[in-house]
Formats: sequence, C-alpha cells, structure tokens
Amino acid sequence: MLQRYLLTFNEKSKHKIIISLILIIFYTCIIYSFYSDKNHWYDSDTSNTNNLTFFECLYVVFLSFFTLGYGNLIPKSNGMKTIVMFIMLSAFSIILF
Repeated sequence: MLQRYLLTFNEKSKHKIIISLILIIFYTCIIYSFYSDKNHWYDSDTSNTNNLTFFECLYVVFLSFFTLGYGNLIPKSNGMKTIVMFIMLSAFSIILF
C-alpha cells in the first residue's frame, strides 16, 4: 500500500515539474514576443537597450513564477500586469493540484 502511494506521489511530482517547465517556456516566449519592449516595464537598470533579451524575459518569468519579485523589473502596462498575474495563478494552481 505504501509503495503504491509513493509511486503515485512520484508520478504527480514528475507531472508537476514537466508542466511547470512547459509553462515557464510558454510565458517566456509570450513576453519575449509581445512585451519585450521596455515601454511595458519600469526598469531599475539604466542600460540603453530598448528591448529585453530572451534571458531577461526568462528571468522575469522565474521571478514571477516563484513569486520572488526583486523589484528590478516591474510591469508597467496593463497587458504585462495581466500576464504576470496569469504566471502567478499558474504557479499556485500547480502547487495546489
């Protein structure tokens, strides 16, 4: 009985990890494609680039997904705020189910 429970728990954990990685890649691609323009962000970095790099988009998704939020990139536009809310909602949904 215990062995069957542990097997089920391990399968659930694997599925959660796979779903999390898929969602992180999905949200990173959305932000990079549509919201990488710095007009959508309050940025504490004073670099002269106008767009976020793919790595910076991945960084934003990780910070939002794990609800860390260091404050160096803050969503400014309503579209980006909505995406960040969906990222956090996705993370909490994965944890709960």
